[in-house]
Amino acid sequence: MIIGLAPYSFRYDNLKAFTVYPRMLQFSWILKNFDELPPHVKLIDSFIKDELKDELKDELKKITAEHADLDYLGTKNYFHRDIPASEISKWQKELKNQNKKFYPETIQENVGILEQYIQLCLENGAKPIAVIFPFAPIIHDNYDPTMLENCRKILRYLAGKYADFHAIDLFDVPTDYTCFYNLSHLNLKGSYFSSMSLIYRLCEDNILPPETLCKLSYLYILQLVDSVSKEEYKALTQKIFQLSVAQIRRKKKIKLAFVVRGSAEWCGDELYNLFANDERFETTIINYLPADRMHSELCADEFWHGIEQFKKRGLNVVAYDKLEKPVPKQDILICLSPYLHAMPKDIWIANLTAETLLAYIPYGFYGTAIWDEKFDFPIFQILWKYFFETPYTLEDGKKSSAAGMHNGVLSGYPKMDDLTDEKNNLSYDWKMARPDAKKIIWAPHWTVCNEGMKYSTFHLNYEFMYEYVKNHPEISLVLKPHPNLLYSAVDNKLFPTTEAFEEYLQKWDDLPNGKVETGAYYHNIFATSDGMIEDSISFITEYQYTHKPMIFLTRDTQQFTKYAQELMDVTYRVDGQDFDAIADMMQKVFIEGRDELFAERMKFFDKYLNYRKANGMSASEYIYKYICQELT
Repeated sequence: MIIGLAPYSFRYDNLKAFTVYPRMLQFSWILKNFDELPPHVKLIDSFIKDELKDELKDELKKITAEHADLDYLGTKNYFHRDIPASEISKWQKELKNQNKKFYPETIQENVGILEQYIQLCLENGAKPIAVIFPFAPIIHDNYDPTMLENCRKILRYLAGKYADFHAIDLFDVPTDYTCFYNLSHLNLKGSYFSSMSLIYRLCEDNILPPETLCKLSYLYILQLVDSVSKEEYKALTQKIFQLSVAQIRRKKKIKLAFVVRGSAEWCGDELYNLFANDERFETTIINYLPADRMHSELCADEFWHGIEQFKKRGLNVVAYDKLEKPVPKQDILICLSPYLHAMPKDIWIANLTAETLLAYIPYGFYGTAIWDEKFDFPIFQILWKYFFETPYTLEDGKKSSAAGMHNGVLSGYPKMDDLTDEKNNLSYDWKMARPDAKKIIWAPHWTVCNEGMKYSTFHLNYEFMYEYVKNHPEISLVLKPHPNLLYSAVDNKLFPTTEAFEEYLQKWDDLPNGKVETGAYYHNIFATSDGMIEDSISFITEYQYTHKPMIFLTRDTQQFTKYAQELMDVTYRVDGQDFDAIADMMQKVFIEGRDELFAERMKFFDKYLNYRKANGMSASEYIYKYICQELT
């Protein structure tokens, strides 16, 4: 039984204000202490009970569902409101309303009323819990400390007197003005946040079973990041995750799903198959079309192409091309992208509780220095496990994350397992105009004119690259565009229409020595190639697993992390709009095979990327064993 209190509750004589008569009468009816009421209240009480009793019954019969719905909608809209700025500026007036006149003689009377109610609850099997809820920041900061301490002192006294009575003080719970519809009343957001805070406190005080913590929304847990220390947040999340793990362990079947934003970001079949072949797991791929790509026909076509790729390989994949499509409840979600807002609505953090554990495998290697807060994406603050690809990014995550990357695990990169397996038998059908042609990959990034991140040089050299390959039969080239380029090239007016961009891609496919490849499975292209030319951030690292040379096309708006800059220092580079220099570099490195940086690249590879040597196994095997060990 939740009993809501304000700090002034015991010091204020409620009987002196007409507006609270109905509440006082409620208590009188419940406690059956009519004789103790003052004469003027007795009169109202008698009038309601005797004179209007039948009339009230008749009136109540006239109330229809339509009336109730109207009232409900009005109330709902009221509680959805945000606090007006004008009200914040008048905080002193509201503070005066909160600092109720002190009637010393009424304190014991009010305590007595509460005690009677506590006894009534206990006699009828209810557990009474008094709760002080938060106030808007300006009121909280200026509240009368004497009044507040007086209230707290009384509640401590009652908690000591009645073993099954508890007092939960949420007055100091951190809130902001978006949680209120006026200075002293919570709106819907604030009510939700306070309710979650109350659940947490009830679990901490062993009033609710600890497993209830697992029912906390990730949205609530996330809001604690800025209000507690890293150590406190670590302790809280670890406790919640331990409880969730304990619940999952007891299940006969563990539902595990990979959440992938298009097949090009797929982490590889090996990890999926390890779980799918384990009878303890029910394994699924949730492949979703991101909200920001739904308007592009090319992206939609690529999405369904990826679905078919998965199905042909025997993987259990479910296509999500609409945000509203329901997602069955999972025990573990392995996300391959941090952009939760683009995922199906059922797996937004507002709609997920900690009963579902979140793990993360990055869809690419971090190399850009533009995202200063790359480790402060919301998902990274609520992860059960983050499987890091390199020791550099693990250390960077620990330093950069607001919550501290205490759940980080250095596993290596499962997407590269095929390339690190000496027994792999990868092959690809290259289009060769000459049997001795050098097999080259061109991988342009998508950030043609994107604000904040401008890596791509595609808009500068897309015509040159086509003409170069067309006139050089000694090269066989596969164009492997970044998935986002399929809409970025049109959105940024590089091509007037989707059809125009499709015609450009078709021109490549029509060449006797050219091809276009999209989608998930590009290891075979990597493994059978002789080199790559690109400006795509993750591929800078991914291609290192072939130990073959790369030419990186530069642009003055590119910015790299310390790790990526080290890699740039052992990579061939050329200005993305200097066509003569591009042609000369391709001639030297690819056609003539003069790879002068090979030894330096191998030193870099052993320093950062050789996870199979460090772990003694593939990244997929490491992640699979790690999760299984945690769940047993």
